[in-house]
Amino acid sequence: MSKTEYDLEKISNTFTRILKEFKELEYEKNLTSINHKLFDFRTSYLAPTYHLNRFDKATEEYFKIDLPNTFSKGVIDENDMNLLAIKLHLEFNAVLYSIKMSLDRIVFFMSKFYKGITPHNTFGRINDNGKPRSMMAEVVRLKDSDKIMELIFKNYSEWISNAIKPRDTITHYENLTLSFLQLDNSKFAPVFSHREKQIESLGREELKKYIDKWYIFINKLFELILIEKIKTTNNNT
Repeated sequence: MSKTEYDLEKISNTFTRILKEFKELEYEKNLTSINHKLFDFRTSYLAPTYHLNRFDKATEEYFKIDLPNTFSKGVIDENDMNLLAIKLHLEFNAVLYSIKMSLDRIVFFMSKFYKGITPHNTFGRINDNGKPRSMMAEVVRLKDSDKIMELIFKNYSEWISNAIKPRDTITHYENLTLSFLQLDNSKFAPVFSHREKQIESLGREELKKYIDKWYIFINKLFELILIEKIKTTNNNT
């Protein structure tokens, strides 16, 4: 195992503790439907770290196995080089998709406590003109009077907006441009960019920052849902 690899078992154990807190209140607070979805949410909870581990593995194999094998043929084959680059693109894109997927899965839980949110909403965004869409519209409306919405808005402003922007680009437009950044130890790391979308040198370290913030955010969100919406009241907002 790489020393930089996330420990999925440890992260899963953290989620198990969250699930246990909800399960203990299932009958008292009528949480059956919520807990059913929460049980399935483990996949979304783990997905960003799982895919970053795969990206790390693909990067390591690129330099230690794939490139040496390609060079050993004596002739640089363009198709081989394209395939190697595609593998990095696929794993990188999967990390971005997993972050957005996990955010969208939050909406179901929010819909149980906020009448202005439906399970069919996405997490949403705030457009360049300042107009919020989907769940973010309700977040903006309530952020000054609701601790949960304040938390979501704060995290959206600090990192979520930046984290989902590259995913939107690869979904609706095209792949980011792959290049290689030379590190201080004379090694290279893949980075991705898109000049027109103002995405510059997005690499492993940036992804890790987003994922670390994801866990701080989602753990706090479930904590606040328990405190503000379940333990204190059964009423929806």
